Amino acid sequence: MDSFKGCMSSREACSAVSNALKATVPSCECLAMPVSDGGEGFISCFEHSTTETIEVNGPFLNTTTNATIAFIDNGDTAIIESAQACGLTITPPDKRNLLRSTTHGVGDMIKYCYEKGCKRAIIGLGGTATHDVGTGMLEALGVRFLDAAGCKVTACGENIGKIARIESSPLLDIIIHSMDVIIASDVSNPLCGLSGAAMVYGQQKGATREIALSLDEATRRFSNFVANTLWTDHSCTPGAGAAGGLGFAFLAFFKCAFRAGADIILEANRFDDTIKGASMIITGEGRSDEQTLMGKIPYAILTRARRHGIPAILLSGGMSCHKKFLEAGFIYAAAITPAEMLLNDAIKPATAKRNMQNAVATLVNQISL
Repeated sequence: MDSFKGCMSSREACSAVSNALKATVPSCECLAMPVSDGGEGFISCFEHSTTETIEVNGPFLNTTTNATIAFIDNGDTAIIESAQACGLTITPPDKRNLLRSTTHGVGDMIKYCYEKGCKRAIIGLGGTATHDVGTGMLEALGVRFLDAAGCKVTACGENIGKIARIESSPLLDIIIHSMDVIIASDVSNPLCGLSGAAMVYGQQKGATREIALSLDEATRRFSNFVANTLWTDHSCTPGAGAAGGLGFAFLAFFKCAFRAGADIILEANRFDDTIKGASMIITGEGRSDEQTLMGKIPYAILTRARRHGIPAILLSGGMSCHKKFLEAGFIYAAAITPAEMLLNDAIKPATAKRNMQNAVATLVNQISL
């Protein structure tokens, strides 16, 4: 299961399904595998990893937070979850401010992993409360941003349109040439425009439409400046709009590869080998809609399940276009939340777990029939 944002982590959602199944069919054998698209809970989905918690810059300038980094491959590979440093879950709704938030803490984590001797880093981009187009991350790695008068520009959302010069960083150059970077994200949005980072995700992160429009214009100016400076334009590359433009910064300044977070986790945890012999696979997320069938976690799992001839079932918090999930190949798809229940009640952890238990009981009855 993926996380049910606001009420259950992916691990908790897996436990809720497993417990409900065992309560309904005591003889069944369940294997739980938490998954993530690169956002909240990404690092917890890697089996046999070790973790370290370090202090980094928080979601805003001159703040700090504790961020946990996971390590696999005997420490050669670092798993970085951007949301650990600047995520929505550590930014209270009344404090969210895209003009002042920063990805500086993500750069702090990359620097730490480089100094630790990691050969590669897998960086999840989902769930951030930022729109600084990755300038904070770059600043943490030694890049300096200057305005037209040659004065230093502090990296945050409200300043990206002021940047007129970039001073390169020896540290960044060393990291680029000594550490492979893989970006985990299921976001394919471009950087700017109606489908871009500010217009699609800005209001979800606390911005008014006016602020989103202003950020989009500033972002366009910054991306044009970067394109003229680096002689390459990544503003329309799929994924550039991930994490408030953090994806764009990685595309423009790093030699990196973008991959679906679900595929990275499923391969790392040997999903295809693990499911051999299974009679059923249950997956789900907080809300399933048409975007689910465009490569999000449940669809990635459905694709692999069908390859092995194993029936796949979708149980999500909310659901639209139910018929399309059946047409796509799920043998059963349902929202666990009763139609009459208000969202504020449905996202309470105890309520969500109870709804899951009832949904699993209904599922078992349907299978029995």
